[in-house]
Amino acid sequence: MLPNFDAGKTRFHLENAYVLIRASQAAYAVDNDSYFGRLAEIGIDGADQKWFTGGFDAGFLAWTNEFVLLTFRGTDNPGGWVSNLFGAAPVSSPDYYGKVHPGFADAVNALWSSFYPELAGPLAGRPLFVSGHSRGGAIATLAAQALVYQGITAAAVYTFGSPRVGNAGFANRYDIGRHFRIENDRDIVPHVPPRPMFRHVGDRYWLTEDATLEEEGAAETPAPLVLEAAFADSLAGGVGGLGPAMLGGVGSRGLLDSEFFSDHASTEYAYWLWKQLPDAARTDAGKSKFP
Repeated sequence: MLPNFDAGKTRFHLENAYVLIRASQAAYAVDNDSYFGRLAEIGIDGADQKWFTGGFDAGFLAWTNEFVLLTFRGTDNPGGWVSNLFGAAPVSSPDYYGKVHPGFADAVNALWSSFYPELAGPLAGRPLFVSGHSRGGAIATLAAQALVYQGITAAAVYTFGSPRVGNAGFANRYDIGRHFRIENDRDIVPHVPPRPMFRHVGDRYWLTEDATLEEEGAAETPAPLVLEAAFADSLAGGVGGLGPAMLGGVGSRGLLDSEFFSDHASTEYAYWLWKQLPDAARTDAGKSKFP
């Protein structure tokens, strides 16, 4: 059994973070047994959920009497789209202050009618927790901001390996005070789209190579660390040339064993957060039938 999700903990809470990465994994489920089984481990009855899709994206609403989860699906395989993000430019949008990545904004628009009516109607008033891994984290960020404009403010947002979604103008007007941005060691995805055109939001929590979780506060992802690692890896023949060509080449050549990409997998996030849990909670969670 997973740790109990505590809707009263709106500041960063390790057990809640672990439950929400497991919820993000449920969004990747390829069959009903896995999807409903993962939700059951969180304490969600199969009748108290709504799966939705739109365009290339998907997610779900899940609820109890105590809380509501809004979770978006991302990708465990970042090779191709990371290359595209490297050269992206933010654009103005009537839906947000500042400028945002148009692909992520389009994803929110495609999914909006599948979750907003429930949040504004029968699920209104319950603490809302928004989450997502990878591209799902980017969608979660914009969806949480869009909900604020409609009078719905999430209790907290947890993202895992999320890319940046907007420029400084967007970040300066971001209204979610409790957004927790979890990044795993050398994961390349939080480093795209690049600065200074884009800027992260929320407080950074870094799963280090020493298997610790460090609270970095409202800090940008320090690009030199991962780029220096990328350069060293390229010299060793692991990835190839630097820059957009390097990233696209990784995807096309199947070199996803590189640590920049393997560190991005949702299973890596789940494992290293599991390692941070107190002994009893870690033992219980370790009995899960799902990786």
